[in-house]
Amino acid sequence: MAVHRLFRQTVFGPEDLAVIVAAYEHARDALGISDSAGSAATVLAKTVMRLAAEGPLEEERICARAISSVRAAQLPAALSA
Repeated sequence: MAVHRLFRQTVFGPEDLAVIVAAYEHARDALGISDSAGSAATVLAKTVMRLAAEGPLEEERICARAISSVRAAQLPAALSA
């Protein structure tokens, strides 16, 4: 799934989408996710969209919470490996 297609299927306006995409891209870079079509990128995109819907729509807040959420989700898998 192309991640940007997921973003276009929302009810957010263009300015809001710019904030959401920026938060996603910064979080993706911070997490070292290079394949924007991979499953990790999709999980991150869905997390960012959920956080954006919860509000407030602030890039730094969405990015930081998305990073924490994805890292926390990966921790149990890493511990069982």
